[in-house]
Amino acid sequence: MAVMIHSKYGYEPPEWVQADARIDRWYRNKKRRAKQHGAFSLDKNKEETNMNFGEAIKALKSGNRVARKGWNGKGMFVYFESGTLITPDKIRNLTLAKSIPDSQKYININPHIDMKSVDGSIVVGWLASQTDMLADDWVVVE
Repeated sequence: MAVMIHSKYGYEPPEWVQADARIDRWYRNKKRRAKQHGAFSLDKNKEETNMNFGEAIKALKSGNRVARKGWNGKGMFVYFESGTLITPDKIRNLTLAKSIPDSQKYININPHIDMKSVDGSIVVGWLASQTDMLADDWVVVE
């Protein structure tokens, strides 16, 4: 079985993790150089674009965090968790742990949407209300 490393994108081969790290370093250096030289930044000048729920889902799947302007909690946003594989010994729920057969080596945690709430806690498996799904005030959170 190939070696897999847990990264921010889930489990990946080591060469993918190394490539991601190089891209991240390149991007940070590019932003720092642009700031040092006073380069024009579209980010500072762009208008906030409202989205509907479908567009917000696409933004989530692209790796963005999104929130509604209508939410009254400052700092709240939702984000996409790509899922991961874990070993049965990592399960904290004893009832669930007892139901896993000894022969099962990995458990797949499916992709899902989580929320960072006002108090800084994480809501795992956030579900949108009908109001959220019908709203047109979704925005990407930087």
